[in-house]
Amino acid sequence: MPIAGDSMPLPSNGHSLADAFKKASHGAERTLQPASTKFPKISEEDETTAATVPDTLPKTTPASSANDRRELQDRKNDGGAPGGEGTDPDTQPRLPADGERIMVMKEAWLQLVLNHLKTVELRGAPAPLGSTWLGCNGQVHGIATIASCALVTREDFEATRTQHRHLGDMPRFKKTYALALMDVIPLRTCVDYYRLPASQPWTIFRTGPDTVTTRSAGRKRTLDPVQDSAPAWDAPPQVGAGNLTSPLPLASGTDDMEELSTIAEEHETDKPTEEAND
Repeated sequence: MPIAGDSMPLPSNGHSLADAFKKASHGAERTLQPASTKFPKISEEDETTAATVPDTLPKTTPASSANDRRELQDRKNDGGAPGGEGTDPDTQPRLPADGERIMVMKEAWLQLVLNHLKTVELRGAPAPLGSTWLGCNGQVHGIATIASCALVTREDFEATRTQHRHLGDMPRFKKTYALALMDVIPLRTCVDYYRLPASQPWTIFRTGPDTVTTRSAGRKRTLDPVQDSAPAWDAPPQVGAGNLTSPLPLASGTDDMEELSTIAEEHETDKPTEEAND
């Protein structure tokens, strides 16, 4: 060890002290740099393929009714839509017109649909694709688009509980069809419609018993071919902008509500139909 007053020994091999510090700092930089990470290359073809893959959900049980209530309240507190934005006045749909179809739903189911917590409706018969009004208890509460319709197997039913929200067993229809709902827009003010004295899963908008519908009585709807193997939930879960708060109070009994009503034919007259079993 050098004594005070003695000169410091120079680095060996003729290198200066500055060169030694430079070499040491360069070695430290190489030590601190992490090894390069190889990221997978994503081509446009891969993105397209990923975008067209059907939305397959894990086989998990959906949240209980208590969790549904909390989720509804959270959406109301942040303004409804993701990001806390409310409804733009320009996004409000027009009012229903005579003769337009209405998908009649139970109050609790409608509450979930209007708040975008239920994106698949299970029915006992296929339905034409396109727009439909959403009704309950003689009032139209919103509008939606039926994006797809397909037969449902038990495996599909179990794998997509978080979309159709049924907590019990599969509905006891002869055949079960899944209607994928998208572009759901609630109405700010509900619109009353005349309903027959019997419950029915589908009806048409009319203001009274003597209302003349705009569609001729002999006209029949044509259904698109229903694919037995194609899942009905291949439509994107995104929905149109709208006020996600519902005018309906959340009904009790959402733990296990099975829709056991069958799909009735077009109701062009005021003849009552048999009440569907719930």
